[in-house]
Amino acid sequence: MKKDIATRPLSLSKGRLLTIFLLAAFFALWGCGDSSSADGEGGSGGNRGGIPDTVETFMELSDYDCGKSQKCVATYLTEYHDMAVCDGNNGWVIGTLIEKMDCDFSNLSSDSKKGSSSSAVRGSSGNVNNPGSSSSFVLPPCRNDKIDTCIYGVLTDGRDGRSYKTVVVGEQVWMAENLNYDSGDDLSFCLHANDCEILGRHYEWSAAVDSVNSGYGSSPATCPVNVNIKGACPDGWHIPSLDEWKVLSRNAGGRAAGINLRSSKGWEKYEKEGTKGLDLYGFSIVPSPKQNIDGANAAFTQASFWTAGTEKACGINFDYQFGGDDSAATEVISSLVVNYRNAQSIRCLRDEPYSGTLASDPVSVTTHRPHPIEYYLNSDKIYGEFTDERDGHVYKTIEIDGQTWMAQNLNYKTPDGRSVCFEDDEQICEVFGRQYTWTTAIDSAGIGLAKEHPIQGDTVVQGICPSGWHVPTENEWGTLLMPASSDTLHYIREISFKESAPKLSSKKLWLYGMSHTDDYGFSLLPAFNRIRASYLTASGHLDTWGNASFNMLYLEERNSISNLSLERKMYASSLLGQLRCIKDGSAIRYPAKVRLADSCNVDGADNCDYGTLTDKRDSKVYKTIKIGEQEWMAENLRYADSAKTPSLKRRTLCRDSLDANCEKYGRLYSWLAAMDSARYYTSPKDSSCGCKYVCKLERKHQGICPDGWRLPNRIDFEILRKTTGAVFYSDGGGVPLASAGEWNDDLLRPDSLGVNVYGFGVLPTAWKESPLEAMARAEIWTSTVGYGNSSDNKPIVFADFYMRYDKGMRVQPLHWDLNDDGACSDYKAIRCIKDSE
Repeated sequence: MKKDIATRPLSLSKGRLLTIFLLAAFFALWGCGDSSSADGEGGSGGNRGGIPDTVETFMELSDYDCGKSQKCVATYLTEYHDMAVCDGNNGWVIGTLIEKMDCDFSNLSSDSKKGSSSSAVRGSSGNVNNPGSSSSFVLPPCRNDKIDTCIYGVLTDGRDGRSYKTVVVGEQVWMAENLNYDSGDDLSFCLHANDCEILGRHYEWSAAVDSVNSGYGSSPATCPVNVNIKGACPDGWHIPSLDEWKVLSRNAGGRAAGINLRSSKGWEKYEKEGTKGLDLYGFSIVPSPKQNIDGANAAFTQASFWTAGTEKACGINFDYQFGGDDSAATEVISSLVVNYRNAQSIRCLRDEPYSGTLASDPVSVTTHRPHPIEYYLNSDKIYGEFTDERDGHVYKTIEIDGQTWMAQNLNYKTPDGRSVCFEDDEQICEVFGRQYTWTTAIDSAGIGLAKEHPIQGDTVVQGICPSGWHVPTENEWGTLLMPASSDTLHYIREISFKESAPKLSSKKLWLYGMSHTDDYGFSLLPAFNRIRASYLTASGHLDTWGNASFNMLYLEERNSISNLSLERKMYASSLLGQLRCIKDGSAIRYPAKVRLADSCNVDGADNCDYGTLTDKRDSKVYKTIKIGEQEWMAENLRYADSAKTPSLKRRTLCRDSLDANCEKYGRLYSWLAAMDSARYYTSPKDSSCGCKYVCKLERKHQGICPDGWRLPNRIDFEILRKTTGAVFYSDGGGVPLASAGEWNDDLLRPDSLGVNVYGFGVLPTAWKESPLEAMARAEIWTSTVGYGNSSDNKPIVFADFYMRYDKGMRVQPLHWDLNDDGACSDYKAIRCIKDSE
């Protein structure tokens, strides 16, 4: 056992001794002064005016005058175990704000003195009724940068064998390190890989205070009364109450406690002249910021600790914060915890006060090894390994269904400095990887990628990745995500892969990691905020002003619900993202791995693979066309029997109300008619799916199409684009799919592929002016809903073939794309696709 070291006075400068003397005198006068005036006046000559020496609740103070003549009158407030002082302007001040008042408390009445020094404030630290130290004035320091006479001990936690340094401050025995006990429920965590050894763990409220699931603090009715809350602390120790924290801060200098208790190391980046941590009492507070539930990046300018609250306020608990920046260097702040899912540190306090002995082992450092950098990977998976020859970094790799990915985020530091570690901390980068702008990620050589033409979803770009690896394309991400998702939801500029997030995410480091399974060993990591991740793809472009718009994999968790999506980020040149490189030659199956089909209708010879479809509902016959692996109707649907299909009633029409136009151009259908909601949905709410309500739709939806055929979805049109080379957004991109002879020659100005070379034969079905050449377009429904933010008329996705004018008002060749701004009241054509497995 360690022999206790007696506390000895330090050799201090006259200036420092004077400061300590004045602070000690101030608190002694405040808490222990026994002078009283004959006329019962308190404070600096104030008249008590009927104000009692003790008041039960803060609300009762409003019953007493607190005017100018009562300024500095003090009363003991039982509810908060603290003094309340009249500010002379009908207001009452409590807590640390009292120290900022210009009051002399040497004339406190004997009753007030008795209340303020009663056992309710200064009794044993081992009982909630007696939370304080026997002395509330400033204690002499026990250490400086040359001498250390503080009384230390060692606490060994019997649950995991971890040892902690302890220190005596007054009659309180504190852990001199932050708690690092793993609660085992993912409600406590390290801010990054190895920092638990320095900062301890961060705990959510339930992990901190309710280790036995007693429900403490869940409501005022469940507040524990007259007991210490052990919580996550070892046996014989407890979560300090707010009063116990106040005793510590008063003993350590009041307003100066922030400096006096703070370690001299770890804060250097935030300290300015005169604000350096002195660590005069061996308490050694290091930066350990609160981790906010909203994912805001924690700022290492403070340390935040849980308190056990008070009997009247445990349902709205407090934390105790020590500032480290210039503005708060000498402040100690207690604040209400707004959200119990916030996470912060714990310093445990011994149940028994110091009485001259410490039953402890000799002080020693912990023998626990820190987590390895890759501790967040799935231990059930077999990983490969790859070394980046540029800087020697070694990365774990994982093979998933024909793809080889890095299982860790890239941590290559670009020579130009355009890569970022959070807080410039290289240790954080070792786990979370670096963050890059899109242009840095794809154009590390500065050759101007994407400045002339967009990088399409299947273009291989090495970018910042090592040789033999490249920045993943949008389609490579899709190949990984699709098997892990039972369905996709299409939003404006976003495709959401439902159910895939927890299957691909690490079980560690996420704020809600308890729901993660990491089935594939891919171990996606959040950014440092722990609820979001943004991973870059190669797909995107730069406009003429240098603004970047690109696709990004975005993963976010809210209240234990994960969402993972491929999103288009517009004008996001400064946006930072993480990067997972993929090995060259990895499989691509999203939307599908297809090859360009041979043209079949050229030079007057039509050798396309046509067929016929007979719709059994009305015996109408349609020409069909096979293009690659897909088989499409080569004409627009004309079905209109509202008796057999009531959802068609008043929801379909012919252009210009002419039946002849329906025979030639097909019918035009509203969204509900196209989806055939009356046939496939059974409730009134379902009948408005995609319009007023968000409803789950299967990836393959028959809708109004004949049996064996279905409405095409967004992916079907993506495959058609890749098979035919009919590029989205490009001048002339729609020409290979357009019917010859039906569009103005200017719109069909031949490109390298020519007109209608695959027999698809798109006809113009809408125009705003006559003649047809002035404005023509074809709009074809898909079954994909692009959910927006409004409560109704959700955007519906459709294929749009259109002409447009350039800046010189000249007609440009036919364009096409997939729009997601359709409305339920719109009328558009339908092209069915054959339903195949």
